[in-house]
Amino acid sequence: MFRYSRGPSKRDRLNGRWVGSETVTVGLFTAYIDYLESISTIVREPWEKDGSCLLPEGMDEVEPSTPWTAAFLLRAKGQRRKEDVTGMGRFFAGDKDDGNWSLEALHDVLRDIPHCLHTTTKSREHARRWRIILELDREHSMEEFYSVFRYVSGLLDGLDANTKNVNRVQFVPSHWTGADNVFARFDKTGTPLCVDDIVVTYPLIIELASVVDYVDKTAAPLMALPITDEMVASEIGHPPGGRLFRLMCAGAARFKRNGWMLQPDHLAAAGSAASTLISPGKRRRDLQRQAQRAIDWANANVQYAPALHPNFFFTGNYYAREFQKI
Repeated sequence: MFRYSRGPSKRDRLNGRWVGSETVTVGLFTAYIDYLESISTIVREPWEKDGSCLLPEGMDEVEPSTPWTAAFLLRAKGQRRKEDVTGMGRFFAGDKDDGNWSLEALHDVLRDIPHCLHTTTKSREHARRWRIILELDREHSMEEFYSVFRYVSGLLDGLDANTKNVNRVQFVPSHWTGADNVFARFDKTGTPLCVDDIVVTYPLIIELASVVDYVDKTAAPLMALPITDEMVASEIGHPPGGRLFRLMCAGAARFKRNGWMLQPDHLAAAGSAASTLISPGKRRRDLQRQAQRAIDWANANVQYAPALHPNFFFTGNYYAREFQKI
């Protein structure tokens, strides 16, 4: 039995819940890859995936329409929220966005594991971005997922930190306009990864719910900004793609580290102001949703430690720069 979840990108605007999310059962890992391959040639525009892409002139709004699949398993009538996730399927899916790895280099590392590799929306020949899908020998728990993530991250010198979330969805492969589109499957040979062996090497990490409590301990100082001028200056001149979200994550992490209260609308406003400097004229949508994602990331990855470090070093594939305290 091989199970995965799927759903449409379109959101029910009336109540904010994902519509049509479900867990489905297919025979084998190869059947899942068959499905992905069958739709990988559909031509799509970047704005069909999500609301963060620049729309063409004269187009005010587009409802994202790209469907998704995911390794998590949902309870009946689940809505893709973390509390709806009951466990993980017999595969791992993560993103490798840095390093400009070639298909051959990735396959060389993963050749002993049944796997599928395909590029994502913003992949370019000079900056490839990959989705990596690996078969596992059994379904696993959410806690075991973090062990598997650490193992695969070690194999590939890091993975996109955002794909560490158990309720992360993967938009289906497509022929994205303007992208470096590659789809390659190596799923009929090799041995699935053994979850039990991985957990022995990378013991379970049980997340403490109390870590979230630090976000709203105290109000921030009057002049404290989520995104400072120094942060913005560090991104100006860098290639487009993820810069604003990096800044929003850094701002959320800074407030979390200091135990300051931060609301999504406050961070979204700071992100809007930063966007006018790093991408003048670019229209942004869904800043409120991106702000919430950044705050969620900080809650899950940053510890409350206002007095321990004079500076905050932001680690991860996306983030490796130092921000000064106020």
